[in-house]
Amino acid sequence: MNKLLAFAFLSLFLFNCTPKPEACFTFSISNQVVQFDGNCSDNEDEYLWNFGDNTTSTIVNPEHTYAAIGTYSVTLEVKNKKHSKSETKTIAITKACGTCTCKVVSGSATFSESKYFCGTREEIDDYKTTQKAECDSSGGTYTCVEI
Repeated sequence: MNKLLAFAFLSLFLFNCTPKPEACFTFSISNQVVQFDGNCSDNEDEYLWNFGDNTTSTIVNPEHTYAAIGTYSVTLEVKNKKHSKSETKTIAITKACGTCTCKVVSGSATFSESKYFCGTREEIDDYKTTQKAECDSSGGTYTCVEI
């Protein structure tokens, strides 16, 4: 009888043992766009990404665009039927892109010129200052949107 109980216990353990998942990810950054890759994770059924800017994803390899230059704490949590595991990395978005537009109204005509830019915070601030001065000298209205 003891052999039967031992066999039953061992069978239950072997057949119902769920290995713990391993969370692992890599990433590449291009301006404000980050490509994440969770394929190095192991024994997982579900993915939950937290990008550190109040946005999330549940796909294996998400692409995420950050709205601003800054440092973000990114977490990947992987789960299976019984366990979960997470990995957190800090990423730095050091370059941003956007469009600046100078709109000049002359009589009944409106002229508008948009210019695309990318750079570090310092480069963007210098660019905006220079472009705004040029637009102001034309009597225009200047707006910039970082994307």
